[in-house]
Amino acid sequence: MIVKIIKSGANVVFIQKSILRDAVNELSLHFLAKKKIMVVRDIERDQIAFICKTIGAIPVAHIDGLKPEKLGFASLVNHESQSDGSKVLKVVGLKNNPKTVSILIRGSNNLVRDL
Repeated sequence: MIVKIIKSGANVVFIQKSILRDAVNELSLHFLAKKKIMVVRDIERDQIAFICKTIGAIPVAHIDGLKPEKLGFASLVNHESQSDGSKVLKVVGLKNNPKTVSILIRGSNNLVRDL
């Protein structure tokens, strides 16, 4: 699977929570990191469609379907640490959809957030 990811030309892989959960282990993450391929795991199902539309990618359900023409583009993908210790994934430099904006709303509880 790692060889197929490398051959596709991907340098960031987004993995949905329910798909391929057992296929990702520490050894595979180690080898992908050695090849400088970032893996973002546990993405919610409803977020996959948004991410694919934003970066211009086509979702792939099986590793054999991973082809260069299905890949999207972003100039930078990184985790940013927040003041409370949590991390936020930031995707910038989009070619296909430069008008996409995400707003992060935080609060100490749901009542404060809903205001």
